[in-house]
Amino acid sequence: MKHTNVLISLCLVLAVSAVIAYVYIGPKGSEGSNILESRVNDLESRVSEQLLIIEINYYSSEPQSVSFMMMHMGTAEVTISEIRVNDVLNSSSPGWVGNRTLIPGQMGQITLYGLKYFADGFEDDVSHQVRFITARGNSFYCMVLYEGGTPSMSTEELKIVSLTWNDNNATFTVINTGTADLTIVEVRVNDEYATMNPSSVTLDPGDQTIITVTRTEGFISGVKYEFRFITATGNAYFYTATAP
Repeated sequence: MKHTNVLISLCLVLAVSAVIAYVYIGPKGSEGSNILESRVNDLESRVSEQLLIIEINYYSSEPQSVSFMMMHMGTAEVTISEIRVNDVLNSSSPGWVGNRTLIPGQMGQITLYGLKYFADGFEDDVSHQVRFITARGNSFYCMVLYEGGTPSMSTEELKIVSLTWNDNNATFTVINTGTADLTIVEVRVNDEYATMNPSSVTLDPGDQTIITVTRTEGFISGVKYEFRFITATGNAYFYTATAP
C-alpha cells in the first residue's frame, strides 16, 4: 500500500512557536498580572499537546488520499477537531478519518481525502501545508510533497501460527505474512481488554514473534474464547480457541 516516494518536507509538527518570545513583560499592575496569567495558561495548553508525524504514505487502494502516522508527545489528552490543507477546510464529510483523540504516548493514523478538499484533489509534485487543529485551538503544521503515479502495492497481514496454554496464559506465535511492516498495539479477549506481553511489538514482513495474553480472571477450561489482535493502523486479526 505504501508509496515509497512520498517525501516529507517538514514532518516535525510544532505547537509551540516562538515560545521564548511568547511570555514577555506586559503592563504593570493587576491588568498586566491577568494578561501574564492568561498567557502562561495558554502556554501550558500548548505544551500539553504535542503531535509528531512519524510517517506519511498514500495508498493505491484509495486514490487521492494521504495517510499520516503520528504520535502524541504531550502530557494531556489531545483531540483533533479540524484538518486544513493549504488553509482549506474539507468541503464535504468525511474529509478525513482515523484517530481523532490520542492520549500521551499513543500512536494513531489519520487519512485525508484530496477530493474532499479540492475539485481535482492533491496536485502532483506540489507541496501542501497540512494543519491539524485541536479542540483547545492549538495548531500543528506539516509540509508534504504529494507525488502521483502508480504506487507500489503493500499489504498488512498477520497470521496466528500456533497457540499454547499454560498457567492461565495463552501464548501465541504470530508472523507478519504481508508486505508492509505492522505494529500490534492491543489484544482483546471476547471484546474485553487483556494484558499483552510485550505490550506492543513491530514486525517487518516475514518476522515472527511470541505474544503472551493474560486475563485477570484466567481462562476457564472448555470455554471458547475469541482473541482479537489490533494493529496501530486499526486492522484487527481474529483467532478463536477453546481453553483445555
